[in-house]
Amino acid sequence: MKLGIVGTGMVGSADDVIDTSSSNERAPEDELDACLARNLLELDATDRAVIQACDLDRLTVRAYAEANELRLATAKSRLLRARQRLRSNLVSNCQVRFDETGNVCCHVPRDPQ
Repeated sequence: MKLGIVGTGMVGSADDVIDTSSSNERAPEDELDACLARNLLELDATDRAVIQACDLDRLTVRAYAEANELRLATAKSRLLRARQRLRSNLVSNCQVRFDETGNVCCHVPRDPQ
């Protein structure tokens, strides 16, 4: 999945990631970052951990597998399933659409909760 998030630290809470200032005007990229961060928080801990390690912190899947005492095939499957769940959540919650190459082409953010 070709999505980025501002910052590289582990996501702790929605307030850590989402700008709660009173400004009603935010750039589309900021809204997408906030929606991505919110949806990462909504994943279960296992999904969030593998995405954090492999996609955000750029740990190789092999290194993730070794660090978590998993077989490589298990780690690859875990990452694939976590990405699929995150993508599904982004489509549902942020109305993200992807182009033919898998890049985000547009989105409509949901109201912050």
